[in-house]
Parts: sequence; C-alpha cells; structure tokens
Amino acid sequence: MVRLLSEDEFTAELVDPIFSEVAEPVPTATLNVPHVVDSWRSLMKNGLAVTWAGVVGGMVGGLLGALFITEFFTGRPMAMEQFWFVRQEQRRSGIGMRLFREFEAEAKRRGAETVWAGTNRFHDPGRLGRFYERKGFVQWGTVYRKMA
Repeated sequence: MVRLLSEDEFTAELVDPIFSEVAEPVPTATLNVPHVVDSWRSLMKNGLAVTWAGVVGGMVGGLLGALFITEFFTGRPMAMEQFWFVRQEQRRSGIGMRLFREFEAEAKRRGAETVWAGTNRFHDPGRLGRFYERKGFVQWGTVYRKMA
C-alpha cells in the first residue's frame, strides 16, 4: 500500500532507519536527520514537497519525496524526485514501483511540464538508468561533486 504522509508523520523515527540504510554504501555520506526532517517538513508545510510511504506488512518499507516547483529558467511547473528509498528487504516487492507511479501521477495531476528523477553512482545507476529510460526519461546531464 502507498499513502501520502502528513508533515507531522515525517519524523526522525520514521526516516532515520530508511535513510541510514540507503546512505550506508556511500563513502562520504554524512546524514543529519534532524536537519532533513526539519527542512523537508517545512517544504511539505508550504505545499512544495510531497512524501509517499510504501507500507508492507504494516511497516514503512520505502519513501519517495518530491518537490513540485517551477523551473528556474522557464517558470514552468516541474516535478523533481528528491529521494526514493526502499529498504533492502522490500526491494523487488513492487513497493518501489508503486511509489514511483504515485509520483508520476501527481506530477501529471499538477500539470508538471518536466519530471526529474535520478540516482547516484552508489545505488545501481545502470539498473535505475534503464528503468528511467523505459519510463521515457532521457539522461540530461552529469553532476560532479568536490568536498571542500
């Protein structure tokens, strides 16, 4: 089952185990859960962000958070997946796909002219890239990061 979360439901107790598990393979990952929760809840409260929870057997097994804003250069509505995390034991259960379908449906409902989604090099970018391409996405660019 997939359901929308309210800002009050987006808590450290909910997100910490999921975010920490997903951050584990990233060598430079530093996770500031209180900051994530406070910032994301503020975006949710202001109507800019939406979060879905994928529930399997009464437990939250995945989360997808998306921004619904306007593109900087065009002012046109866009949807941007910010996190799409599924617990290891829930992968291949279908909950991840249901979360993504909800995101795409909400993007369409809100009239988003572009939909953005992505991955990083630590979370099976080949498989996710093929998934996005099957869904009609095209690779738009590459991001580089440098630690200061």
